[in-house]
Amino acid sequence: MGADKHGVQEIPLIWSTDRGSSFPSVYETNTRQGIATVSPYRLSGGYRKRIDARTERFDEYGVPRCAYCGGEGDQLASGCGLVVKNGRPMIAFRCSEGVFPECRGRSPQTIACEESWQLLVPLSRLHPLYFECRNAHMSFERLFKHWRDRYVVFGDDQTARLKCWTSSVSAQRLRAEASRFLEWFRVCLRHGWIAGHKTINQVRLWSAGHGGEAGVEKLLERRRRLDLDHPYGSAAERLLAFRASGAGPPGEPLADLPF
Repeated sequence: MGADKHGVQEIPLIWSTDRGSSFPSVYETNTRQGIATVSPYRLSGGYRKRIDARTERFDEYGVPRCAYCGGEGDQLASGCGLVVKNGRPMIAFRCSEGVFPECRGRSPQTIACEESWQLLVPLSRLHPLYFECRNAHMSFERLFKHWRDRYVVFGDDQTARLKCWTSSVSAQRLRAEASRFLEWFRVCLRHGWIAGHKTINQVRLWSAGHGGEAGVEKLLERRRRLDLDHPYGSAAERLLAFRASGAGPPGEPLADLPF
């Protein structure tokens, strides 16, 4: 987090991290501040597999389930997403099935993020931006490795550690700033922005907007294999009862039922 020119603290919209920081406490801290955490999922709470985190209220990918039919909840719908009620962060969503009148209620359904800080996050895993951030973070991880290899910045090797213990933080910052200058100089040379380098990089530069849609499609396919795109749980038994009785919800033909 940084501050603007007036000294006002700026709160980021998204916090992207690796698996090493993927703990419930990190998710809770960020969510309470309105920050979406994007991180590889880490098993917690004694779970041995991700499917163990599935409940009737939400599935293992953080998609809330309708309380009336057990169908998927859409937190990307208009007027939905992260809301705060009485100081409690909650996810507002609408039923994607819309079978019963209660499913199509005027107000969105809500579920408290505290039921699972790691899964019930402000930025849905079905949003392309989630995967854009995941992909971008991987490029940052490679950059950290290059900085350690090329400039001995942030390394754990004791032989390369600075010995000026009284001002080690300032010395590390100086080394990092010098490394940043050298890195930008290298980039300008390799891409021909500064004349003189014999070999110019002709590869198209990576840009934002790459991989998000593909990531969502891959997750949707995985959800289809797990039947998560269908209602489940005790609430779904109400749909089965309608199917068995041969009567559909008022105003809707039986053929429109998802079973």
